[in-house]
Amino acid sequence: MNHLQSLLNIPRILSTPNIENELERIARVLMNEFYIYNGTYKYRPVEIEFYIYHKDLHADEHVYKRDKKGAGDLFYHYSGFDICFESSFYEGFFGGILIRAIERVEDNTFWGGPLVCKNEVLNTAKEKCKLIDADKKEYISLPSTERKGIKKSNEMDLYWNKKYRFVREGINNPIEMTITDFQFKEKHIKERKNKYYL
Repeated sequence: MNHLQSLLNIPRILSTPNIENELERIARVLMNEFYIYNGTYKYRPVEIEFYIYHKDLHADEHVYKRDKKGAGDLFYHYSGFDICFESSFYEGFFGGILIRAIERVEDNTFWGGPLVCKNEVLNTAKEKCKLIDADKKEYISLPSTERKGIKKSNEMDLYWNKKYRFVREGINNPIEMTITDFQFKEKHIKERKNKYYL
C-alpha cells in the first residue's frame, strides 16, 4: 500500500514530463495490484477515471472538492466514489480516481457505472471499505480514452478531453476498448454473470 500511496501525490505527478504516462503507471499499479475490500467481498477496479486539481498547474474544473484526504482514502460523493490523492483544498490541490466499474473477485461478477459500484460496495459492507493488496497480480493492457460525460465548460477548459480514463482489458472483462468507447463482449454476456450497466 505504501508504494501506491507514494504515487498518489499531485505535485509529484504534475512535475513529471508526461502526465498521461504517469497516470497510466498509477492505473496499472491500482488495477493490477489492489482490491477494494469491504469486509465481505474483494473488488478489482476494471474501469477508472482520473480527476486532478492544482490551482497553479492543473486547474481542472471537473474535480469534486475535498480537503485533508490521505492518499488511498476512499471518498464518497453523489456521483459515486473515488480513491483519493493526497488532498488539501486550502493548499490548492485535491483529486481522486473515480471508480466506474468493478469485478467481484469471489465470483467474477461485474458492476458498471459509478453509482452502481458505490451501491454494491456499501450495501454488502461489513466494515469500513479500504484498499488491500491483491491475492493475484495480473498485468494486462490498460488503454486510455476520454472521460465519460465531461463537456467543455468554457473556452479556457484545457482538460475536458484529456485521456484520463483507463480500462483493464482481459478475458474476464465483459467490456472491451474501442477507439472512442467501451462495448459489451457478447460471448462473455452469454457465458458469465455480469451486472454491467452503462
